[in-house]
Amino acid sequence: MCSFLFTSKQIIDQEYVNYYMKLRGPDFTSKTSIDDFHIIHNLLSITGVKTPQPLYDHTEEILLIFNGEIYNHSDFGNYSTDGYAIIEAYQKYGTEFTQYLDGEFSLLLYDKKLRKIYVGTDVFGTKPLYMSIDNFNIGIATYESGLARLNFDNIWKVNNNALYIIDLNSYSYQVKPKIRKFDVENQYKSDYNDWISAFEKSILKRI
Repeated sequence: MCSFLFTSKQIIDQEYVNYYMKLRGPDFTSKTSIDDFHIIHNLLSITGVKTPQPLYDHTEEILLIFNGEIYNHSDFGNYSTDGYAIIEAYQKYGTEFTQYLDGEFSLLLYDKKLRKIYVGTDVFGTKPLYMSIDNFNIGIATYESGLARLNFDNIWKVNNNALYIIDLNSYSYQVKPKIRKFDVENQYKSDYNDWISAFEKSILKRI
């Protein structure tokens, strides 16, 4: 578990805003400002080297904050922490990048050059994520409380298996639904040994 807050509103009282979110990430809390946005991230380190967020690409034009774990991170390269695989996937596949990620996650990727923000979750939405766009103010957070304590109105939960693309040039957004397909029919197990085999594979990719 980790948690994060990304907002264009000034955070006056960090402890108040971050009170509940901090419970999800007890290892380290970082506060960062970039362009007109303010970021709080609470880290619970699971995979790789303990790495505070946000993460950046080598040009520092792409910023990432996320909560979760990417099981197939090695498909994209050898990184000190799995989050860099998300940046690599975005650079390789563009707006289709989340469909190539196998894991449990909620994420926010900011492309400074394009002035676009990408917000999304895994196919089942296993990690919570909330959003509000209030006139020219934007807020995205792991917990609804983080946005409510910044006095955002019209807070909604991000749909699972979707990618929200926020264009900062127009302060509008679009939603790409059903990013990754999940074949429910082929998940049926015909016997106990088949179930055990699938269960073992599920455990192995998580450790």
